[in-house]
Amino acid sequence: MKVYNPVFVDDFAERAKNDRDLIQMAIAEAKGANASHVFFSPRKYYVGGFMGENDIAHLVLDGMSDIIFDGTGATLVCREIKPGILINNCQNITLRGFVIDWDVLLASLGVIETLNGEKHLRILPECNTEGAPVRSVCEFDFDNRTWKMNTQEFYMFAPGFKPDDNYEQVEKGLYKFQNKNLLNMFKDGDKMLVRHYVYEGTAAVYANGRKNESISLERLTVLQCPSHAYLFTHCGKGICLDGCRIARGDQSRPITATADGVHIGSCRGDIVIENCDFSLQGDDSVNIHGRWTRANSLDERKINVRSADLKDFTEVGDPVNFHSATNLEFYGTAIIAEIEKSASEDLIILTIDREIPEGFAAGDLIANQNNASDNFIIRNNYFHDHRARGMLIQAKNGIIEENLIVNVQGAGIQITTDCDFWLEGFGCENVVVRGNRLIGVNKVNSSSYRMDRHPAALNVVVDTPTGIGDYPLHKNIIIENNEIVDTPGAAMLVASVENATIRGNRIKNSGYNPNQELGKPFGHCFDVGINIIEVKKGGVLCS
Repeated sequence: MKVYNPVFVDDFAERAKNDRDLIQMAIAEAKGANASHVFFSPRKYYVGGFMGENDIAHLVLDGMSDIIFDGTGATLVCREIKPGILINNCQNITLRGFVIDWDVLLASLGVIETLNGEKHLRILPECNTEGAPVRSVCEFDFDNRTWKMNTQEFYMFAPGFKPDDNYEQVEKGLYKFQNKNLLNMFKDGDKMLVRHYVYEGTAAVYANGRKNESISLERLTVLQCPSHAYLFTHCGKGICLDGCRIARGDQSRPITATADGVHIGSCRGDIVIENCDFSLQGDDSVNIHGRWTRANSLDERKINVRSADLKDFTEVGDPVNFHSATNLEFYGTAIIAEIEKSASEDLIILTIDREIPEGFAAGDLIANQNNASDNFIIRNNYFHDHRARGMLIQAKNGIIEENLIVNVQGAGIQITTDCDFWLEGFGCENVVVRGNRLIGVNKVNSSSYRMDRHPAALNVVVDTPTGIGDYPLHKNIIIENNEIVDTPGAAMLVASVENATIRGNRIKNSGYNPNQELGKPFGHCFDVGINIIEVKKGGVLCS
């Protein structure tokens, strides 16, 4: 354990040119002195506006260990569309007590109108959109300053289009739609939210790379950011969020983060998310997953994969599973014995320690089990009033308990894996969903939510190119003592699973909208036990 050896940021004020310079000087001092703590003052630090083209983030923590950064209520004000805090090669590091904000227009409000026979979007006069791109438009609840639950939406980076091909800025605050789908989706007078950014800023706090281990975020608050609030990719073991928030500070702002609350992808696992409060962001509160790699070609024990697909920092010795690309049927497992570059710059060759499993072919999928983001606890959180889903769970060995999920557009809890679009998640096993309350969820009616595959407030599915998967990839799922209230479609869908137990759940006022996709009889369930102690107007889709 380190000896108490603090560094105080404001001690460097006389030598620093600006707040960003001040903080980076304190970070350098802490690194050189092997400090145990770095203390900030409870004031605003303006870290944006001083960055060069080669600066990759507002603040960078690199190669540090066994240290606590204590904000004591400090606010970091960012300005560039880049990460707020980037964490590289750090172990046992804690960020505590910061508020993170962006002094940039991230979203605007507008109204649809027809001019000269063509659909336009007019931004409200109080929103200064000069130079701001348009990345997403959707209907919005102006009166309550929140996401409309049953809404239509359109992403400007739709397949086959560059974002700017979908609209033309006619004058300041007035945009003409070009895309035919976009033209037909909305009518005159529709009140709209425009996100000027979605993923471009990466995250307010971004940890990337296998050498990051034991990263803790405690009592952080993100007021606004141009992407995910908290993002972890390719990290080692140990990710903890305790008491973190995403909350609107300035009530004139329509939303908070433009993308996910916390997104954890292709990490080594051991994850805890507890006592958090996320609201008003543009995507899921939680997404935990691994990422599939597609086999390009096969040769004895060698598998060619596209280097662009190998985003999960695969290493020699990693265990990999082999699955069908059509329904994720399991073919076998192996260990990576060698990794080499192909003559083609686009390909990497993986050599495994045994014969390629029978049935596995070019185009099928590989899952690196060390990068599955397994082993998680999500408990005592409040996720509410935001777009997309409450939780997107795509990993093994987890407990989801005592969470409150209120007024989210899509499913409250989605236990899933996807070999169709996102290519995320290797199947969920040994997952307990217990004591959660889902209220007013899954009211959206947008095609982007694919309600034919995820029609319920709580879903357990495999999402394949042809629909819900007929292979039981998920195993050992327990759904008990949860409450689902006020959802227009089905309360639960359990499919593509072997050995699931559903017991002691209460369902009130579900299935009341005949236009909501209630689904057809869903099969592909094996050894499912059902014991629901109270059902009012609705039920469980399961066979």
